Amino acid sequence: MTSAKTSLADLTPQQRRLLVERLRTRGAGGASVAPAGPRVRPRERADGLVLLSSAQERMWFLEQYQPGSAMHVMSGAVRLPAVIPPQVFAECLDEVVARHEVLRTRFEVRGGAPVGVVEADVQVPFRYLDGVDEAAMRAAFEADARLPFRVAEEPLLRATLATTDDGRCYVQVTMHHLVSDGFSTGILFAELGELCVPRLLGQRAELPPVPFQYADYTQWLADADDDAAAVEYWREALADAPHVLALPEDQPRPARFTYQGERLEFELDAPLSGRVRDYAAAQETTPFAVFLGACAVVLSRWTADDTVVVGAPSAQRSEVGADRVVGPFLNTLALRVSLEGAPSLREAVARAGQVTRAGFAHQSLPFERVLRELQVARDPSRSPLVQAVLNVQHARSGDLEMRDLHNGCAQFDLLMALVLTDGATTGHVDFASDVLDRRTVAAMVEAFRCVLETVVDDDTVTVDRVPLAPSDEADLPASECPTGQTAVVRPSAPTLHDAVLATAERYPERRAVPSEHLTFGDLADRVFDLAARIRAVDGEPGTPVGLVLPRSVDTVVAMVASSLAGRPFVPLDPDYPAERLAMICQDAGVGVVVTSSHHRRAVPRSVPVMVLTDVGATAVPSVGPWEPVGPSDCAYVLYTSGSTGRPKGVRVSQGNLVSLLDAMAAEPGLACDDV
Repeated sequence: MTSAKTSLADLTPQQRRLLVERLRTRGAGGASVAPAGPRVRPRERADGLVLLSSAQERMWFLEQYQPGSAMHVMSGAVRLPAVIPPQVFAECLDEVVARHEVLRTRFEVRGGAPVGVVEADVQVPFRYLDGVDEAAMRAAFEADARLPFRVAEEPLLRATLATTDDGRCYVQVTMHHLVSDGFSTGILFAELGELCVPRLLGQRAELPPVPFQYADYTQWLADADDDAAAVEYWREALADAPHVLALPEDQPRPARFTYQGERLEFELDAPLSGRVRDYAAAQETTPFAVFLGACAVVLSRWTADDTVVVGAPSAQRSEVGADRVVGPFLNTLALRVSLEGAPSLREAVARAGQVTRAGFAHQSLPFERVLRELQVARDPSRSPLVQAVLNVQHARSGDLEMRDLHNGCAQFDLLMALVLTDGATTGHVDFASDVLDRRTVAAMVEAFRCVLETVVDDDTVTVDRVPLAPSDEADLPASECPTGQTAVVRPSAPTLHDAVLATAERYPERRAVPSEHLTFGDLADRVFDLAARIRAVDGEPGTPVGLVLPRSVDTVVAMVASSLAGRPFVPLDPDYPAERLAMICQDAGVGVVVTSSHHRRAVPRSVPVMVLTDVGATAVPSVGPWEPVGPSDCAYVLYTSGSTGRPKGVRVSQGNLVSLLDAMAAEPGLACDDV
């Protein structure tokens, strides 16, 4: 029984759904019964015009919106077990293309709407590289993967066969997502293999007929009744879900998403991968649920939001015969993971598993339909609803090892892809490079690894306390940390002021802000002074403190002092219009504003003011014991730009702020003169 549970736990959600479909074809006691007939059947199309699926319509629109982009180009390369003559390969490729009409389809506008035009015969672009060295071949493959298609003018498929100077043979197939998906790539390579191998032996292979064409499936979807249960499920599941993943951005987000991307590759070693599989089996869940739970923890901590939406690709091939049809069946599921209440990691994984099971049980509704049902407002600067995607696949034994080639683009802020094997787990993250820096993404990957390690070591740790960086990196003494040399300075404290003041106690003579010649000892003195004055102002603990200050050491002092006083700070730009400053102060309930004499006039008259230049002229008020401040207390309130309406305040907890410092300490690293 245990082994059966383990086997089931190792299945992906897609594999489980296919298993359920197969079990439905068996009667009581295991007796086989006649399976239900296929619901999708071939159709005649005399004019050669085909209907686009909702996914194809969206991709086509994006092609018009961002012409000349390779964002929908997908390319894979494999090493073949034998050298294939170019003529043989070309003939077999033509035969595969003849079998799948979607590979002979281009897309144009007729009657004001996009349609697919199926050509009876096409000449697939094919090139042969003979006797090249491996470096030159890889460069040629990578360049091809970044070359866009013209969707209205040419076949959306091209291939390269290469023989290296040491006698190895490789093939690269590049397609447009309008006609294919990852599962389809496997079908194409499998059929090429079934056709090529017999020809090397002087024989010809006959492949079974394709059950139906992708256009038949698209038409069947258009004619089918709405899945009312799926519509209702997604409407309820995502009713209060955040539509924006508020990741801290390294660069100002462009007004229009540019799809410029980079790829960061990584690996989870075999011991950790094995422990994740074992943990999933013990919890009677899937590795996907464990990975999703860990991913949600990282994103939640990074965004200071206890609810995140993560996209999950669904193969969408449960219809009879769909596993032999080339086409873009892939659907995106928006999985809402709530970490409200700071649950344990075990509970987080359980919630992720529940969301996954429910989502895949209602996967029939296209993502585009979900967006319409939720009336998601379109923001040209980011992808709608889903800005982070997790794709987990199992490497299938016996298959040729295929390498996915990056197209130089990113369709989301973050897309993490994992491939599970019996040993290590290989992975990569494609990220929007004009929004996020590589070092930030590397820190997030390291945080993901740390969460997984904590899950399998001690899943009772709550999500707000799980470390996001390795624990074996210790602080360096001042003598070993010259200015300019990067070193890990770990806060190791529950709050901002605890972290800074602990450093000041250990290294009082270390410079905290070199440009101001301010040591940590000086910083601590100024923090205690200002915190006492803030406490002396009328207002209960937790009453926000507005900071109308330029970027300066005064701002650093005011932020830490507010934290020590038990008051969250609200950054206020002195250049904001007076009406905006007044609105934020009123909305946040600001009890006092700390400012400089230069910016005194910018402060609304309705709020008490504390001018820093006047502070030293009066005695420090006597205060009692400091109020306790913990990780769950608010550290600061950050207001949105209000570009799409009224600015909204986002509360960031002390724990989340310290976790961010932890992650920064790991990558890119905090120098000893950083605060």
